[in-house]
Amino acid sequence: MTATTLDRRQFLVSSAVVGGGMALAAIPARAGAAQANPTPWAVDGAGGAELHPWISIAPDDTVTIRVPNPEVGNGASTQVAMNVCEELQCDWSKVKLEFASVRRDYLERGVYTVGHQPMFSGHGTDPERMPLALQLGASARERLKRAAAARWKAWVDDIDAKDGILTHRPTGRTLRYGEVAAEAAAISLYNEVPLKTQSEWTFLGKASPTKLNAPQIVDGTAVYGIDVKVPGMVYAALKQSPVHGGKLKHHDPKAVLGMPGVRAVVVVDPAKTRGTPGIPSTALGS
Repeated sequence: MTATTLDRRQFLVSSAVVGGGMALAAIPARAGAAQANPTPWAVDGAGGAELHPWISIAPDDTVTIRVPNPEVGNGASTQVAMNVCEELQCDWSKVKLEFASVRRDYLERGVYTVGHQPMFSGHGTDPERMPLALQLGASARERLKRAAAARWKAWVDDIDAKDGILTHRPTGRTLRYGEVAAEAAAISLYNEVPLKTQSEWTFLGKASPTKLNAPQIVDGTAVYGIDVKVPGMVYAALKQSPVHGGKLKHHDPKAVLGMPGVRAVVVVDPAKTRGTPGIPSTALGS
């Protein structure tokens, strides 16, 4: 195979592919490209007790919030985490973000999909995702309180939750979220708990925390999609149909296959996806 001099930001798009298809090119990534997990779209990160696919709490009180909103500089991911935190009443200094698993969303019938989003995106953080994020936080908080009540053999209404600490008001006893997270994960609620009114908020609109990934952006360790390198990775350029739902009628791959570095031309059949109402789904693959 002959190495090419194309920059990693460039793609091979050939007019020989009509209607739809991909040209796979063997373009070496630059030496400094970031190394990623060999299965970046596999399961969510392990560790901690999962109270919901969006929320996991570790024994050390670290709260991992999985969000489907990629960070593009507008603070979308941090905003989702803040919404969860308002109702969860956890310690913000112990919150970390994790990008939700696309594979899990597909296998579990849209567990991270909100509204009519056909894919993960930064659009729609509010107002579509805000009520859900608030409810997830409230439900997790209630389950933590009930786990503490069971541990203490006390009334759940006598327990307060604040900054990641559960306090039994009559006796002053306390438990950290991480101490009862596993027990809370096993509790199911018959009804969702009501949300606070906006006047009762203690975090949203009151605090202005730095974006959770700001340190990585500042020191240059943040990994962007174009920096990712996985074993055996090649680059693909997609020639899309000019109309929604269009199918490829014919193509001549010979011209493309004769180009340096091209390994294959792959025809992608249209696939049904969850699309926006009134807009036909496009072929995003599966």
